[in-house]
Amino acid sequence: MPWVTFVPVLLLAAVIFLGPGLVVMRGAGVRGLPLFAVSGPTTVTIASAVAVAAPYANIGYGIVPVAVCALILTATALVLRYVLAMRGIVFGAQPRKSFDDGAGNSAGIGPVLTSAQEWVRRGAIIAAFAIPAAIITVRFARIIGAPGNISQTYDNIFHLNAIGHILITGSGSSLTLGNLTTASEAFYPAAWHDLIALVASTASISVPEAISAGNIVIAGVIWPLGMMYLISRISTGQVLPMLLTGALAAGFSSFPYLMIDFGVLYPNLLAIAIMPVALALTIDLLGLNPTKRRIIPVLCQGALILPGLALAHPSFVVALFGLALPLLLTKLVRLAAGYRRREATGRQLIGFTVLTAMFIPLVFIVWDMAGQSLTSSRWQPYQSVSQAIGEVLGAGPQGRHVSLVMFVMLVSGLVASIARRKLVWVLGMAFIAAGLFVVASALPASETRHFLTGVWYNDSFRLAAMLPVVLLPLAVLGGESILRGAAAAATRNRVGETASRILRLPCATAMDKIAPAAVLLVGVFAIAVGAQFGAVGKEQVFASANYRTGPQAPLVSTDERALLDRLPSHVPAEATVYGDPWTGASLTEGLSLRRSVSPHIVGRRTPEELVIMSRIDEAGVNPLVCPAVKDLNVQFALIFDDREVHGGAHPNTAMDEADSAPGLKLVDSQGSARLYQVTGCGPLSSN
Repeated sequence: MPWVTFVPVLLLAAVIFLGPGLVVMRGAGVRGLPLFAVSGPTTVTIASAVAVAAPYANIGYGIVPVAVCALILTATALVLRYVLAMRGIVFGAQPRKSFDDGAGNSAGIGPVLTSAQEWVRRGAIIAAFAIPAAIITVRFARIIGAPGNISQTYDNIFHLNAIGHILITGSGSSLTLGNLTTASEAFYPAAWHDLIALVASTASISVPEAISAGNIVIAGVIWPLGMMYLISRISTGQVLPMLLTGALAAGFSSFPYLMIDFGVLYPNLLAIAIMPVALALTIDLLGLNPTKRRIIPVLCQGALILPGLALAHPSFVVALFGLALPLLLTKLVRLAAGYRRREATGRQLIGFTVLTAMFIPLVFIVWDMAGQSLTSSRWQPYQSVSQAIGEVLGAGPQGRHVSLVMFVMLVSGLVASIARRKLVWVLGMAFIAAGLFVVASALPASETRHFLTGVWYNDSFRLAAMLPVVLLPLAVLGGESILRGAAAAATRNRVGETASRILRLPCATAMDKIAPAAVLLVGVFAIAVGAQFGAVGKEQVFASANYRTGPQAPLVSTDERALLDRLPSHVPAEATVYGDPWTGASLTEGLSLRRSVSPHIVGRRTPEELVIMSRIDEAGVNPLVCPAVKDLNVQFALIFDDREVHGGAHPNTAMDEADSAPGLKLVDSQGSARLYQVTGCGPLSSN
C-alpha cells in the first residue's frame, strides 16, 4: 500500500489513539491544548486497563469494550463535575493567558485577548503542532519505506507476534502476555501492543501496517502535543515558546527516531511520548506553573495517565519519580521563602517538608526494586565522560552527528535557566537525565552504575531516548533568549526603517513596528530548518537500513514474506504452526495470524513444546512426537534458510530431515522457504 492511500489509515489510527481519551477529558471539562495533549495518554490507560480487565469479565479485547469503558468514564466525569459544582468547586479550564507581547508577564494572566490576538495565538499553536507532525511523519515514512515493511530486528519478533497473539486470542492483558505461550505467562507491559491491535482490527489492516500507522501517530501527534503542553506549564503558554517547541520537537535524533531503529523499542516509544504530559501535571500539582491550576482536576488527570505510563513501560514511572525530585526541592525552597515573607503558613512548610522527606527515600527504594538483574544488564560503556557530555549538548547521543543548532540552543538554555532563577528546576531535570546517560555510556561497570541505570539494563540507548523530554524545554529557553535578544536589537537599531529606505518602501514607521515580529518568525524558521541537519539525518539513514527487505534480509526475506502472506490459505485458523524463531519462521502469528509453537526466541517451554522444537520431522516415526503434535494441534511446519536475525548460529534439529521425512508433506514453497503439513500423526482435531 503506498503512503498516499495510507493517509485514511493514519487518520483512523489518530482517532483510535485520541478519541476515547478526548471524550473522557472533554466530559471532565478539559479544553484547548490540555484536552488534546492529555487525550492520548488517557486512551493508553483506557485501552490497556480494558485489556487487563477483559479476561475477568469473560469478554474479548477490542474496540467495543474500549469505547464502552470510555463512555462510562465520561458519564462518571460528568457526574463528578456536577457534584463538585454543587459544592462550589469548579472542575473547569484554565484562565486565559495574556498575549505574548514579550513583556514577560510572570503572572501569566492579563487582559482579555482581542480577536486578532486570539487568532494569532491559535495559529501559533496549530503551527507548533503541524511543523513537527509533518517532519516526523515524513521522516518515519522514509525510514519505514512502505507501510507494510517490518523492522528486521530481534525484538520485533516478539512485538509482531504479540500483536498477532492479541488478535488471535482476544486477550491482551499485561498481567499474562509474558512470552506469548501458556507456559511463559507473566507480566509484560502491553499498552503499545493493545493499541496497535486496536488499529489493526478496526482498520482491517495487517499487523505491520498497523505498527506503521500507530508509531507515526505516537511520534507525530502524541509527542508534539505532550511537549507543547509541558512547555505551556513552563512558559505560561506564550506564542514564541510554542513556536520554538514546534521547531525543535522533531530535531532530536534520540527521540522519536531512535526508538524505531534500535531494539526495536516500540513500548519505550509510547512511554516516552507520555512523559511530557506526566511532567506537566506534576508541575501543576506542585504549583510551579505561574498560572495556578485547581488540584482536583490535576489529580484526576494524573490518575488517568499514570496507569497508562506504567503499562506502556514501568521504567519510565521510575524515571518520572527521579525527574520529580528537582520539582519537589524547588517547591520546598519556595515555601520556605514564602514562610519568611509570611506568604505561606508554618503548617504548609512542615507538611511539605515531611512529604519531601518521605518521597526521597521512596524514590531510592523504588529505583532499587525496579533494577534489572546483572545478567540481563550487560550493556557496557563505549566512550569517555567528556564525550558523553558533548553528545548531550550536541543532541547527538550514541555516536550520531552533533547538531550545531541544537548545541547553540542547549548552551543558551543552560545560561537562561540559571539567569531565570525561577526556572532552575528545568536545568535540574536535564541534569538528572543527562547524568544517567553519562553514567551508562561512559562510566565503568560497578555496583553504583548498576544501581543508577540498572532500571534500563545499563543501556545508554534507552536513556538517550529520554533526553529530549528534558532537553527540549532547555533548548526552548535558549531559543527564546536568543530570538528576544535579536528582536530587541532590531528595535533599537530601527532595522525596519533602514530596510524600508534601502528597498524604497513607504510606511517606514510601520515597517519598524513589524520588524521585531519578522525577526522572531525568521528565527523560528531558521531554527526549525537547522535542527534537521546533523544527527537527525544520520539517524534516519541508520534506522531505514533496518526496514529494507530483500533476498538477504536478516529476519524475513522477500521469498519468506511472500510465503507467510499465503500461509492463511493453507493453514486453518485453529491450527498451530512450528517455525524456528531465530530465522523468522515463527512469525506466523504477527504476519499470518496463525498460532506459533515458539512465538518468541526466549521463554519457558513445556515438554511437548520442546519435543516439537527438536524433532517435528520425526512425526509418525518417533513415538514422542505425535502425542506432542496432538496436544498442541501442530498441523504445519515452516522452514526458512539458516540465516539468523543476529547473524548467529543456533543449530536446530527440528526440521533438518524435512525433505525426506515420511510424516511431512510439502504444500507450498518460495525460494528456500517451505511449508509442510504434518501428516504422520493422522488427522488432528481442532482445538
